[in-house]
Amino acid sequence: MYRQVKLHEDDQTFHTILWRFNKNDPIQEYQLTTVTYGTAPAAYLAIRTMHQLAMDECDKFPRAAELILEDFYVDDFLSGAHNKEEAQKIRQEVKTLLLKGGFNIRKWKSNLTLNDDTSFQDFNSREDITKILGIKWSPQNDNFQYTIKQTSNRTNTKRQVLSEIASIFVPLGHMAPIVIKAKIIMQDIWKTGKKWDEAIPTEIQTAWDKFKEELPIIENLQLPRWFQYNPEQPIELHGFCDASQRAYGAAIYTKAVVKDKTQTTLLVAKTKVAPVKNKLTIPQLELCAATLLAKLMKRTITALKIADINIYTWSDSKVVLAWLQKTPNKQNVFIVNRVNEVHRLLGQVQWNYVKSEENPADLLSRGALPSKLQKNTLWWNGPAWLKTSSSEIKRSEGIPKEIVMNNEEFQELTVFTTKTNGPLELLTKFSSWKKTNKVGPSSKNKEFQTRDQLRTSAPIHDHAQ
Repeated sequence: MYRQVKLHEDDQTFHTILWRFNKNDPIQEYQLTTVTYGTAPAAYLAIRTMHQLAMDECDKFPRAAELILEDFYVDDFLSGAHNKEEAQKIRQEVKTLLLKGGFNIRKWKSNLTLNDDTSFQDFNSREDITKILGIKWSPQNDNFQYTIKQTSNRTNTKRQVLSEIASIFVPLGHMAPIVIKAKIIMQDIWKTGKKWDEAIPTEIQTAWDKFKEELPIIENLQLPRWFQYNPEQPIELHGFCDASQRAYGAAIYTKAVVKDKTQTTLLVAKTKVAPVKNKLTIPQLELCAATLLAKLMKRTITALKIADINIYTWSDSKVVLAWLQKTPNKQNVFIVNRVNEVHRLLGQVQWNYVKSEENPADLLSRGALPSKLQKNTLWWNGPAWLKTSSSEIKRSEGIPKEIVMNNEEFQELTVFTTKTNGPLELLTKFSSWKKTNKVGPSSKNKEFQTRDQLRTSAPIHDHAQ
């Protein structure tokens, strides 16, 4: 890809190299005329050139141009279609458009056989497993798989623990309960005040060893890529949120009808650890979880680009539901800002009550080991009642009025403070008693002089007529 982008002649002089073909030849200067992989601007120049090509050819290939602008990640094209015929058309148009700029796509991978055109060089068979942005994808089963990189050495310092946590790459949050478990352990290490290369406490080391021992279980999980979306059938998004003293999170599930059978699938999830310094109450953390869900839902809707989609949001906190239902004019600033943020992101979406034991986001607020998550249907598919008709789901419960009116209301308080400058204040300004004695009288005289000046310097105006 990079070598297909020509450098301007004025810039080629900055890509001069010294080279000789064997040690007996004299060293000669060469100028590279194309973008060189590894230089700082290489990725930008290549991607920007491809985007310009798509914009130049958008009149002839509108669909392909749109996909090139949105579905490319550097030199990897990740896209899809609702049927085989549409997929073949997309492939041909994208290939034709890119060839106009000298970009030749040579290898394709698909969950359906698309090698009817001999001009394409497939790196199929469908049995092969390939990587998509760091995630393994099996075209034959159309499933995602995850790989865990572990070191054979025992992890016993803060630096090593953080390094291993960072290597757990789950961009869609399918393993979010596992990741937040690791983050909580890391937060416990930070609380101890240990330095980067000091050994962590024994009790934390035991918890980390158990967590690390179960990590390989993740590699046995296979997660469906397709969530059964069909443009001819309505689709629903159900978002759940929850919080605890240690963490809070949000998860979104899709609900689709396929051949008169309702299927629910975990789509995306996100977690955050609770702050340590600025302690928040449980209702405030629950509100943070609701705000996180609103942000995640907004991004998900934008990414899916589905025009007609029904949204449902769920929380097990009646206090938060009360805040979201009531105009927040008497609440404190913390609550007002987050309630307004939720309404700005999702509009007047109805928030619904879910029991704590039926809330899949409960796993996000407490964390879970891989062994507990492996066959947890509540996490992978949501609560059982989610598969019933939406009109039959009980979506709200009565919220007591006292929660709405009295919970964490803002009260205005006026505080007055008075600062007095006594004679002892001088003692804190000087290092010796001798110096204090010398400065003290002159300072006092200066104070009296200043007061006298204020009394006499102000002009007196007589407004009597």
